Amino acid sequence: MASIREKLLEAIKAGKPEQVRAALKTADGSTPLRSATGESPLHEAVRLCATPEVFKILLEGIADFSARNIDGQTVADLVFSAENLDPDYETILVNHVKAWILRGRVDELEKLLLSGWVFWPVSVDQAKNVSAELCDFVSKIRDVQEKVAELHKAIEDGNTRDVKQLLDRKKFILAADRTGLPPFHKAVVTGYGEMVEWFIQEFKFAIEHKDNMGRTVLHYAAGLPDAGYIYSMLTNAGAKEDAVDLEGRTPRDYYDNTQLIEITKVRQRIQDILSSPIPEPKLATSGSHHMYISTNLKTKRVPPPTTIDGKYVAEHLGTALTLALAEIADCRPWDPIEYLGQWLYKYRENRNYIEKQEQLMREIREEEKQTAAAEKERERIREEQKSIMEAERLERERAEEEKRRKEKEELQRQAREMDALAQRPNLDTVKEESEEEANGKDKQGQTELHKLAAQEGADLTALLNLGYNLAERDISCKTPRDVAVESGVQDNINAIDNFIRGLVEKGKFNLVEQLLLDGYTEFQPIIDKLSSDTQTEEVKNFLQSIPQVQSKITNLIQAVHQGDVTTVQEQLDKKMSMVKDKTGQSPLHKAVIRQHRDITEHIVTAYPDTVKCKDQLNRTPYHYAMGLPNVDIQTLLLSNGADENAKDVYQRVPSYYKENPTEIQAIAKETLTSSPNQMSENQEKAQDGGDQSTESTDTAKKEATENQENTEQTTVSEQAPNQSESTENPVTSTS
Repeated sequence: MASIREKLLEAIKAGKPEQVRAALKTADGSTPLRSATGESPLHEAVRLCATPEVFKILLEGIADFSARNIDGQTVADLVFSAENLDPDYETILVNHVKAWILRGRVDELEKLLLSGWVFWPVSVDQAKNVSAELCDFVSKIRDVQEKVAELHKAIEDGNTRDVKQLLDRKKFILAADRTGLPPFHKAVVTGYGEMVEWFIQEFKFAIEHKDNMGRTVLHYAAGLPDAGYIYSMLTNAGAKEDAVDLEGRTPRDYYDNTQLIEITKVRQRIQDILSSPIPEPKLATSGSHHMYISTNLKTKRVPPPTTIDGKYVAEHLGTALTLALAEIADCRPWDPIEYLGQWLYKYRENRNYIEKQEQLMREIREEEKQTAAAEKERERIREEQKSIMEAERLERERAEEEKRRKEKEELQRQAREMDALAQRPNLDTVKEESEEEANGKDKQGQTELHKLAAQEGADLTALLNLGYNLAERDISCKTPRDVAVESGVQDNINAIDNFIRGLVEKGKFNLVEQLLLDGYTEFQPIIDKLSSDTQTEEVKNFLQSIPQVQSKITNLIQAVHQGDVTTVQEQLDKKMSMVKDKTGQSPLHKAVIRQHRDITEHIVTAYPDTVKCKDQLNRTPYHYAMGLPNVDIQTLLLSNGADENAKDVYQRVPSYYKENPTEIQAIAKETLTSSPNQMSENQEKAQDGGDQSTESTDTAKKEATENQENTEQTTVSEQAPNQSESTENPVTSTS
């Protein structure tokens, strides 16, 4: 019967995503998915050039994407170094790793860092948006990597003093480098008995720790040509001889047959891995690389002699003979006596050469340290400058936003004062402190501008100059211009078009752009009137950009509607997060009504202010969420600053729609059965319907009003039976 790994590989080769997903579900934490050479299913998928969809499923289903094979390669190394691989592989991997890091689980990230993982596609600023703890971790990644590199270099050089200084925290005894070997394993592989003895005394808990091939330190000690010296030290310290690696072998298997592990090949493989360049993403810029210098020039350390004769030889004949005998034991030459004579003859010459090489290495290391320190200082200065510039930019934006807010409030206040004093005929009397005036809209979602737009001889210019928003839509999703068109008042249509035309001619492009973002669409008449050679180049360029912005808004809304997370992430920025379509809904409204939890989370996390967006009836996304069954989205919005007390034009808070979800569910039903383009066409048909059948429209409005009156009376009687019935009843909202 085929194993789970074999079934998984067959599904990968066949390119069948569902079979891959099913195989992963049957596997648990104890299921062996890696081969004897350390290859995980992710490695196999890259080598077999599986479909990007299969690769993505494997990434999401396999917890450890940092696993290294026998050559020290992670799946990232294979993806970044492959020549003819689908580019989607790199995009999928980068996005997955970035999302995994931004979860902010620092304990898991620390394990990933100590495993030797080198690809961290997250900046300090991005981490800062998640949590202060994650920001602190990301800012220290480079320092930890440098310290781990110094630790492994000291072990390779046999520098026990430096190793002791660098291992100031116990967790670094588990810190592997690109080879997949932690410090303890590397000390055993290099055969430094003195260092291994100190490790046993100080870090006994690390004896059973396994490397990327599932081997403990005892596996490597079994292959050393030291007559079992280090192997005995480790077993006496409690190392288990029955631990099994990925090849299914124990330390005793290797001790009985050293050809199975061949420690010289292990050492050569370590040198090959460390001397190879680190693969990087295709579009990434190359960073600085340290020069590699062979450590074979360092004087070899040997275990101290333990017998009386051995101590006598070491004391009276010195280091030279001890090193010569150790070299003979390691190399096993055909004629040991001749080899010993030649070795001693060249000893002095070799010592002089080694000393020169050591001096050269010290000078190069010192130069590298100085270069690294200078680069670190330059990076610090760049980060400080970047932080200062970012702070200044944010301060300017806050100041501009505050200024615009105050100007808008002042214009609205002046408009209310003008309306109260003027008391225009055919307009309802302005009521002091009324709920309608508090938000600028009545229960039909109409502003004063909507009401005037339907009247002959109305002076719209005064209200427009006071800051009334032309993009505001009423219960039927109509702007003031739509109302004027429906009423057939050409003078008001011209007044609105001329006002926007004046903004363009005066160079107030920011105001026109805001109309675009707020969902105003009737720019073609202005473009037609201004499209002439007499206009400045700046005006021409701006007019040409309007269709592009409208197309960008349409594409974003379409992506949200379809649940296309990748497109939303690419196109969404601070401005685009607040845009509205013809229905008066923002991207967050759309994501909530479509119940796209992933898109909702991305929008509110990246741009928290979007929870305050309001549709044409002043409903926030939280109003929508409370009328729908997904409690997860409700909790997500509330945790990101949604206002539980926000009121729509009917003075209803979001909790009202939890008990009375009919209206919200009707909107959701229409959204599910219509594409964004069809919904826009339905709105346009609704606007044209007034010209085609006035009588049927009036009848529908009358019925809607009567239904709303009945609803309002029932609600009032239930909530306050001792109060008199309300004299004003809002028309039922239908989207």
